[in-house]
Amino acid sequence: MAKKLVLKLNLDEEKKRQKAMAKVSGITEAANYLSPERRRMAISRVSIGAVAAIATLLFAIMLPAAQAQFVAPAPVPASDGTAIDQGIAYVLMLVALVLTYLIH
Repeated sequence: MAKKLVLKLNLDEEKKRQKAMAKVSGITEAANYLSPERRRMAISRVSIGAVAAIATLLFAIMLPAAQAQFVAPAPVPASDGTAIDQGIAYVLMLVALVLTYLIH
């Protein structure tokens, strides 16, 4: 079923009118060029492309969430006395080094 489009132009200059008519005739020729089957195919291609784009976007959003791993919390630091003993030993060694330097 062919539909007609009526445009009313109110142009004073003949050249502008001719350019406008050329553009309108080009549009109608392009619309008439496609058969109804081709129009349906073009629409289905566009809809398939849109579905593919949405699926790709969802896949890109969901993929990192699927591979995410939760890290176990760090254990609470416990003071078993060895760290304190090591600190005292380092301080005593530093005092011995300073005394040795001052005596010589």
